[in-house]
Amino acid sequence: MRKLNACVLMLVAYILCAGVPEAWSQKAEALQWFTAGVSAKEAARKIQAYERAIELDPLFVEALYNLGMVYKSQQDYAQAEQFLLKANNAKTEKTPKDLNVRILYELSTTYAKTGKLQEAEAGLRKAQNAVDEDRIASMISFELGRLLHQQQRYAEALTELRAGMNRVAENRGKFATLMLTIQNEQQMQTLYEKATQAKQTGKLADARVLFEEILQQDPNFKDVAVQLERLDSQQKVDANKAVFNSLYEEARKYETAGNLELAIAAYEKLLLQAGVYKDARSRVQELRQQNDKIRAQKKLEEQYILGMSALKAKDWARALIIFENILQADREFRDARRRRNEAQRGLDRESSETVVARFYAEGVAAMGQGDLTSALAAFEKVHKINQDYRDIASLLVEVEEQIQKQGKAFAEMSAAAAPVADSLYQNALAAIQQEDWAQAVTILEKLQAASPEDANLVDLLAQARTNLQISSVSVPFKEAGPGHSVLMIGGVLAAVIVLPLIGFVTFSPTVRARVSLLRGDYQSAAQIYERMLQQKPGRLKLYPVLADIYLMTGRRDEQALKVFKTILQLNLLTANRDEINAAVAQTYLSQGRIDAEAIKVFEDALQAEYRKTEQMTRSKNGR
Repeated sequence: MRKLNACVLMLVAYILCAGVPEAWSQKAEALQWFTAGVSAKEAARKIQAYERAIELDPLFVEALYNLGMVYKSQQDYAQAEQFLLKANNAKTEKTPKDLNVRILYELSTTYAKTGKLQEAEAGLRKAQNAVDEDRIASMISFELGRLLHQQQRYAEALTELRAGMNRVAENRGKFATLMLTIQNEQQMQTLYEKATQAKQTGKLADARVLFEEILQQDPNFKDVAVQLERLDSQQKVDANKAVFNSLYEEARKYETAGNLELAIAAYEKLLLQAGVYKDARSRVQELRQQNDKIRAQKKLEEQYILGMSALKAKDWARALIIFENILQADREFRDARRRRNEAQRGLDRESSETVVARFYAEGVAAMGQGDLTSALAAFEKVHKINQDYRDIASLLVEVEEQIQKQGKAFAEMSAAAAPVADSLYQNALAAIQQEDWAQAVTILEKLQAASPEDANLVDLLAQARTNLQISSVSVPFKEAGPGHSVLMIGGVLAAVIVLPLIGFVTFSPTVRARVSLLRGDYQSAAQIYERMLQQKPGRLKLYPVLADIYLMTGRRDEQALKVFKTILQLNLLTANRDEINAAVAQTYLSQGRIDAEAIKVFEDALQAEYRKTEQMTRSKNGR
């Protein structure tokens, strides 16, 4: 009824404003559509009717207002805002005041829905200033208070609500409820601001208490839950920073005190936990380098002490190896170079003295056994190395005189041996030619038993027995005991009888080499064996014989070293392995080699020296 009366009033006002009959006719049609819109029950029909009325009269304020309200009821706030704004702009002085207020009110609340808060507030305040009716004024105050609350302007919202809550008694409860909500939020906002300030000033524990208090009252208030999560992360970070800083300071203290190992451990622990922290990574790298240098220096000092102990014990080879290793690491370390040279001179001197003493001992032994040729060869080597060694000069003269005397006796024996030509004798010579030394020994023993005074038979038998022994084992080169050195005996026999008696025989290379050995012509024998090895390098049994010749003649050239290394690498059987190893070691030392092969040779040489020392010690203790 009230709507109908309002429509009648609008119609009357509208007609009075129409003026001329034509305008009245158009407006009357617009009014009819407006009335149809008011009477329609469905929103679509309302919209259609109002739009038709607006087409007929674009400034039809009531139609614009009603169409905006239909869209607002449909929550189509964009369309509602459009038509309510047009209604507001189409108002004139003749537009009823209460309609003006309603248009402003509805337009403002629509602005609030579309997020235009400033426009909403301005419209509500303008409507508030124009309203006369308490009921509308109460509604405006409530909406304005709610709008201010939405903007978290709590004090203004409470002032507005207090001013409007008494206009309509039935609305007081609604106002009171909203005011209580705003007061609670105002209190929580105050707590929130205090918590935020505490967090910003680093008072994380205080901030946590305040945020938790807000969370208990309203879990959905602002971003309190997020703030608490951030606080957890921040406090964890701060706690880690405290731990990291403690580790860093601890490492710095160790570093300052010179405890590099502990400092490195602290820095590594810090980097493991923090990943990156200040200059910890560069510091630990620098400390590692310093520590490595200190360790290396300490190791060199320990090696130096061992080297000095070896020098003091005259363990020249060991001292030499130690000081070579020191110089390899630090060429300027203390006086390591001078100590290395000292060990080298000691080793050279000891080697020379050992060789001289060995040749001297062999010469004396050979001389005492009547092996003058071997004695002469040994004494000549001693004289060549050291002319002033003991009584070597007088011994040389004595041996040479005895050899001259034997030479005269040999000439006489050769003449007496010429007629010997029986069948056994010819068989013996044939066996010698065929290198059947066992058969030759058997026949010559029979002949010697029949003619024990025949010097030729004695010499031939000695030659055959010697070759029988040579053919069964490699020629040894070592210090002789009570027996003879095979090579030395062969030298004597060659000098006495072999050449005159069997010089007519054509020998194989092996026989020629052995004959050269018997003559004492070691160079020729070596050349024959070398040619044989060139032709057939696989004849392994020749290497030990050739090595023995090299050792006797003192050869240490490339060829000799090659033969020595072959024996060591293939582990060939030889009685003079220690001497061969020592020769190779001496060569490597002179070349300055310190590779794996050289070190192996050095170690074997040292072991041989140790064995020799132990044998000498046991021999002395046995006496």
